[in-house]
Amino acid sequence: AIAFSEEDATFSAKLKAGAEKETDLLLSKHPYNTSLYRTAIRTYYQLSVLDQSFINKTLKTLDQTIKLSPTDPKLTFNKAVILNSEGKNLEAIGILQNTLKLRPNYKEAYLILATIYMEEKQFSEAQKILNQLLKLIPGDPEALEKLKELEK
Repeated sequence: AIAFSEEDATFSAKLKAGAEKETDLLLSKHPYNTSLYRTAIRTYYQLSVLDQSFINKTLKTLDQTIKLSPTDPKLTFNKAVILNSEGKNLEAIGILQNTLKLRPNYKEAYLILATIYMEEKQFSEAQKILNQLLKLIPGDPEALEKLKELEK
């Protein structure tokens, strides 16, 4: 659908509708299959490039998948990243904090959390998170780079 969106909008719309219909059908037939839910999350998120309403569908599907697999930090991490991209930073912060409770050594979660704190001008919180990461991964170049940004 995305590939055809520029050259054939009608065909692209049919493919988008077909992808949504088939994904919804699979989820309704297999409501506890987390692998299918993960595929649905990717499908809906990709379709959000064509139709912004798929962001909400992606988030709802993430919520359902988190209910099925509440200890999977990748799911909460992905939800936080999407929320951040939608400007919902306060909600993303809470979810990332939960993600780090699930997986205390999740480097990417520390980095995104620090970035969001920086976006929110909560510089001392960002610094605290980066220092926690550096305790886990001494000399981490990305954490050190973000700390340099904070010093400016």
